[in-house]
Amino acid sequence: MTYKEKDIQLPYKEEPKINFFYYPPLKDLEGGKSISIKEDLKLDQKMKYISLFTIYISIPYCRTRCNSCCCFRGFLPHCDDKEAFMDEYVECLIRQMHGYSNKVRFRNATCAAVYIGGGTASLLSSRQVKRLIDEIKSIFQVVSDIEINLEGNPIDFTREYLESVKEYGVTRVSIGYQSKIPSVLQALNTSHNSEIGSKAVENAIDIGFHTVNVDLLYNVPGQTFQQWKEDLNSILEYAPESISAGDYMVYEGSNADRLIKRGKLPKQHEVDVVNQWYRYACSLLNENKYSERVRGIFTKDGHVQQYVKVSCNDSTDIIALGAGACGFINGFQFRVTNSSELFKKQIMNGKLFEVDSISVHATERNFMERYIIHNLYSEVVKISEFVKRFGAEPLEEFKNIFDKLLNYGLIEIDNSEIRLTDLGKKWRRSVYYEFHEEKFKIV
Repeated sequence: MTYKEKDIQLPYKEEPKINFFYYPPLKDLEGGKSISIKEDLKLDQKMKYISLFTIYISIPYCRTRCNSCCCFRGFLPHCDDKEAFMDEYVECLIRQMHGYSNKVRFRNATCAAVYIGGGTASLLSSRQVKRLIDEIKSIFQVVSDIEINLEGNPIDFTREYLESVKEYGVTRVSIGYQSKIPSVLQALNTSHNSEIGSKAVENAIDIGFHTVNVDLLYNVPGQTFQQWKEDLNSILEYAPESISAGDYMVYEGSNADRLIKRGKLPKQHEVDVVNQWYRYACSLLNENKYSERVRGIFTKDGHVQQYVKVSCNDSTDIIALGAGACGFINGFQFRVTNSSELFKKQIMNGKLFEVDSISVHATERNFMERYIIHNLYSEVVKISEFVKRFGAEPLEEFKNIFDKLLNYGLIEIDNSEIRLTDLGKKWRRSVYYEFHEEKFKIV
């Protein structure tokens, strides 16, 4: 039976639009309230599994709001001295950082990777980036080859800026290039143009970061397959170490969603068409020596993103710093107070562990589910690694789910690994959702 024939029998019609990195799922506190979770995090106890952790730093400001962005927190305020404004925010990050560094849980563990994201992380001056990196390395134990990732807008990635942050310790830059096609950038409502995007990529590669990642988007409203091919092939001419090919998500209630409903933007393509675009990208990038390490992130050998590997594949603790940052500590998925102004007030008043969204406390089975979701999100579930971590066989613990997925041709299993088939990759978000505990599923 062919994949196409099997596809007709699948129980899925559309894929859930949820963030699979956050499991157990987050739940906002009622009335927009925030609470301290210091006691829940058990910071006076050593880690149970692996004594590694990562740090996510949120820079919650943007110049413009892209039409469908789940990371947007707020606009950079209009002020005469923007660097002084950001200095105040950086000071809050450092105070929050110290709240974790002097606790047993993190004194007895090692930081493997730092991700400075947003919002727009490149709104930080290079001096501010240096201050954050220097502070992390002085108050935490870090691995000798720690990955420091800085993501940002091409507008900010001038040659001078990139040279400075590389000197200060950034090893990986992630450039929000998105597309070279003006109409696609317009549909996204980005603040940069094609020329600025190309120059940022040229600068980053020429300067010689360990890893340059270029973000590309497909299935943008109005985008054609020919335009998608042009974007892929034009970026391959630069040969960056990493290319993120992301399926553009239109979230309900976003500006893109409103524009589509009003007929101002075309509807997105159906799943079969989108899968063809994805498969084309896989084929082309594989031919050019890139391997898909995580859903949509294709890297050359030696450039696997350590932040994702340690945070997700190894399922370790994630320290969340800054407004809207999401973390995972002691079985709690949580989001730091999303309002940047409220966040700053809380930190200056000594309230370092305030959150406005939190999950239930993960059970041992939830940890297993999280591990499988995140590893299927990447390459494979290695059976021996699962057994080593949990003392249980994944094929026995989740027999009914794996039998179902195997019957539909969505996974393949050998003596050592469980991996998605091509059909499974087409419906991968639905496959991940199979491992959500029933009480977490959206009715």
